Amino acid sequence: MASQKPPTDLRRQRQRDERMSLLAFIVLLVCVGGALIAWRYGTGAAVLGIACALSILSVVGLLWLVLVLIERWLA
Repeated sequence: MASQKPPTDLRRQRQRDERMSLLAFIVLLVCVGGALIAWRYGTGAAVLGIACALSILSVVGLLWLVLVLIERWLA
């Protein structure tokens, strides 16, 4: 009898893929965006642009965390 493969958890795999895609987007946004700003306007503007991008991402992350906590509290 051939060995059986373990069952595939497609939800977990999709969640992992979505997290990796989001992380790749954030890294791309900060690194490539910062490099393009630095190339065009200088390092001072690049530092400010990266700081603004990270602050916006932190606000979005905080809102996501609040929504997750509310969802878990209500469940």
